[in-house]
Amino acid sequence: MTRPFHWIFVVVAALAAVGSILGRTELGVAVPLAAVAVIAAGVALFDAVRRAPSATRTRVTPEREPPRGVRPLFLEGRTGREEILHLLDRLDRRGAHPELPVRPSAEVRRIVSLPLEEFRRHVASRLDEIEKAP
Repeated sequence: MTRPFHWIFVVVAALAAVGSILGRTELGVAVPLAAVAVIAAGVALFDAVRRAPSATRTRVTPEREPPRGVRPLFLEGRTGREEILHLLDRLDRRGAHPELPVRPSAEVRRIVSLPLEEFRRHVASRLDEIEKAP
């Protein structure tokens, strides 16, 4: 079912329940409306459960390794440098610092805008820290 139909069944169930309650003395009206309310509520519940997201954990960033290696990323400018920073953070999280928070965007911009030699020194020092970690 598509999203609008889900709400239609909820509305039908509510209206039929109200109609059944108001027509309580007329069993010829109250019983069929009560049956419609129960069936519509069941369909709405089934649809909601069917659409509910699964309980599996999702990752914040997709696990993607550069297919052509890391060296070309240095030449790709801002996008490549950001990918290098994210790769270093993923390596660090897999190692000694699984609790490492997501790097703030202001810090990413600051590091990415460093001159190439300074950026390379930053990457080298991060790699040294990752390798030294127990």
